[in-house]
Amino acid sequence: MKKRITILLAIFTILFCFAACGKSQPITNIGDDISSMGNKFYSYIENGDYQKAIEYYNEKIYGNYVTENEAREICNNYYENVITGFANGIIGEEEAEIEKNKVITVANGCSLPYKEEHDIAFEEIKTSKKQYVLGCAAFDAQNYETAIDYFSQIVEKDSNYADAKAKTAEAKTQLKAQYLAQAKEQYDANKIPAALQTLERAVGILGGELDIQIKIDEYTVKYVDQVITNAKEVFLTPAEDWQAALNIIKAAQQILPDNEKLAKAEDYYIGFQPISLFDITRLTSTDNFELSNARDNMNNYYENCMAHAWDMSATYLLNKEYNTMSFTVAVQKGYEDASCDMSVEIYGDGVLLYNSGNLTKDTLPINTSVNVTGIEQLKVLLLDGRDINDREAIFANPVLQKTVE
Repeated sequence: MKKRITILLAIFTILFCFAACGKSQPITNIGDDISSMGNKFYSYIENGDYQKAIEYYNEKIYGNYVTENEAREICNNYYENVITGFANGIIGEEEAEIEKNKVITVANGCSLPYKEEHDIAFEEIKTSKKQYVLGCAAFDAQNYETAIDYFSQIVEKDSNYADAKAKTAEAKTQLKAQYLAQAKEQYDANKIPAALQTLERAVGILGGELDIQIKIDEYTVKYVDQVITNAKEVFLTPAEDWQAALNIIKAAQQILPDNEKLAKAEDYYIGFQPISLFDITRLTSTDNFELSNARDNMNNYYENCMAHAWDMSATYLLNKEYNTMSFTVAVQKGYEDASCDMSVEIYGDGVLLYNSGNLTKDTLPINTSVNVTGIEQLKVLLLDGRDINDREAIFANPVLQKTVE
C-alpha cells in the first residue's frame, strides 16, 4: 500500500512540475512560502488527514486568491493522477476509490470546485476494467459474440485496451468460422431462409466480411429462384391462384425486402388481382352518366352500378392489360312494359363484344363475361327506346381479370 502511494506521489510530482513549466501563470513561481503551503496541504490529502487539510486551508490558504488557486489545482491534479494510475493499472479499483475519496472529501470540505469531468472519467475507467474482466471470461468460454460486445466497451486509455483489441480480432475470426459453418449446415438442410438470417447476423456483428457476403449472394440467388419457382407452380393451375402465389412472394420479401427479382414477381402477380371496371380510368361518358344503387326484378341489390331510363354510355381505358371481364345484366324492379326496346351493349375498340338483346320484365339476371384481350378502350351502352323517365336496365359488378398469357 505504501509503495503504491509513493508511486502515486511520484506521478503527481512529475505532472505538477510539468504544469509549472507551462505558459500559464505557474504556481511554482509564486514564492517559496506558497509552495511550502501547497506541499503541506498536499501531504494532508495524501495521508488521508481530511480534517487537518480542511483546517489548514481555512487557516493558512483561504482568502488569498493565489493560494486558493494553488489548492484547487492540487486537488484537480491529485484526482487526475488517481485516474491515470487506475487506468494504467498502477493501482487497483479499491485503492483508486480510497485515493479519489480523499481528494473529494477535502475539496468539498474546503468548498473548492474540482472538475466534474474527473468523476465521469473515473467511472469510465471503472466500467471499462469490469467489461474487460467479463470479456475475458466470455472469450475463455468461447462465447465470442458476448466477448466482442464486452471488449467493444473498453476505452482507449485503459491499460487493457490493446489486449482487448487483440482478443476482439481473434474472437471475430472464431465467430466468423462458427457462423459460416452454421449457415452451411442450414443451407445443406434446405433451410435457406435460416442460413441467410445466420449470415446477416454475422454481418451485423463482424461487418461486411467478403467471404460472408459471397455466401449471402450465393444463398440469396438459390432462395429467390426456389421462391419464384414455387409461386409459379401454385399459380399455373386451372384455378390460376394468383393470391396464393403472391403470398409466397410476400413471405420471401420478409427475409429479402429489397430483392429486385422478388419485387418484379410481386408486381406480376398483383397484376392478376381482379379490379372493377368502374375503378379504372374513365375516358368519356354521356352527360347523364352516374353510378347508383339498384334492385333487380329478382330483388337482388347492386351497389355502384349503371342503371338509367335514358340511353347512357361510358368508355374506359383498359390499355390492353386485361383478358376477361365478368359482369351482370339485369332489369330493375318495378319495370312493367314488356314491349320496351331495352338492352346493354359492350364494344371493344369499336367492335361489338356483347349484346344482351331485348330485356323485358321477365328477363332473369344474366351473369356472363367477355374476352377483352388486346382491347385498348371499352365502351358500355345502356339503350332504351322509350320516352318515359323510369329506371330500367342494370349493368353491375363489372370485374376485369388478367389471365395467363
